[in-house]
Amino acid sequence: MSVITERIAYLQGLAEGLGIGEETPVEKLLLQMLDTMSEMAEEMELLEAENQETLDYVESLDESVAEIEELLFEDDDEDFDDFDEEDMCAFCGGCDGCGSDDEDEE
Repeated sequence: MSVITERIAYLQGLAEGLGIGEETPVEKLLLQMLDTMSEMAEEMELLEAENQETLDYVESLDESVAEIEELLFEDDDEDFDDFDEEDMCAFCGGCDGCGSDDEDEE
């Protein structure tokens, strides 16, 4: 039982203990509000359960996709093992003939 459900149950018990009935319009309104709040709390609990199921399902899908990515792209990481950032051109990403020369600017 959630905190909200417990608080609504407390309020319903308090209303019953105070003898609030349906004699006056205000009492009718209070009882209807408490009933509505109780129904809302039940719906929230259902939504929380559905949300958790969805989160679990998405996590399962994410793990499956990660496994597939690992199988498909396991060799791609090996292509970058010999990569050296010092050999890379700052302007074009690595060619020797881009025409830019840091020494000429000084």
